[in-house]
Amino acid sequence: MAKRECRQMATGLKGLDLMGSGRVPLDKFYLQPMSTDYVFTESANYLRQIGALDEDSGGKPQVRIANYLMGPSNCIASSTYFSVCCLSECEGLMRELERKIRAPTASAEQIPGLVGNMSSSSVEAPRDLAEKLADKLQGAVACPAFCTVDALCLS
Repeated sequence: MAKRECRQMATGLKGLDLMGSGRVPLDKFYLQPMSTDYVFTESANYLRQIGALDEDSGGKPQVRIANYLMGPSNCIASSTYFSVCCLSECEGLMRELERKIRAPTASAEQIPGLVGNMSSSSVEAPRDLAEKLADKLQGAVACPAFCTVDALCLS
């Protein structure tokens, strides 16, 4: 997909994320108005396979926006050696964060200050991290082997 199309899709999905969590309820994901540019038809099984379906969030299943955007269904060309897909803004943000930390680990107290001074396509620095995101970061400290920053990339 072209960069512009990827950004439009991301903007549309973020508009459905009323909680600012980087996730869209699965039912809202499928019930797009006819006036939208995108119709999402991927099955729940496909979303699960690509890591875009969050079924552990307590209530209804939700689509992880960042993971969905990176999914193969959003690629316009691919071969054995390459794919032309939406670029991951998260990768650039993570590289910037790693350059600032310059260590294999960082404390939960250090990261919010660094992230708060990073700009993305949707948020200019300095930014105030939502309390919910700061809480997620504190929770991630308890499970450092597997932590995602998808919500930080979309907020």
